[in-house]
Amino acid sequence: MASPINPYLLSLSRYRVKGAVVVARLHGGAEKYIYRNGLLPETTLPSQVEHLEALGLIEKVEAA
Repeated sequence: MASPINPYLLSLSRYRVKGAVVVARLHGGAEKYIYRNGLLPETTLPSQVEHLEALGLIEKVEAA
């Protein structure tokens, strides 16, 4: 079964890590370490995106 896609990441924007590293919690319970300047995976939980953005650990960038 395919993983659901995060609605935050369906737009023309993506989220880039500003901190040294974040742990992205993914649909299905997996976790992935994303290092500075990396992009969050499309399957990152929406609540995790909100949390990391509120902490200032990620920033929205325009997709190429």
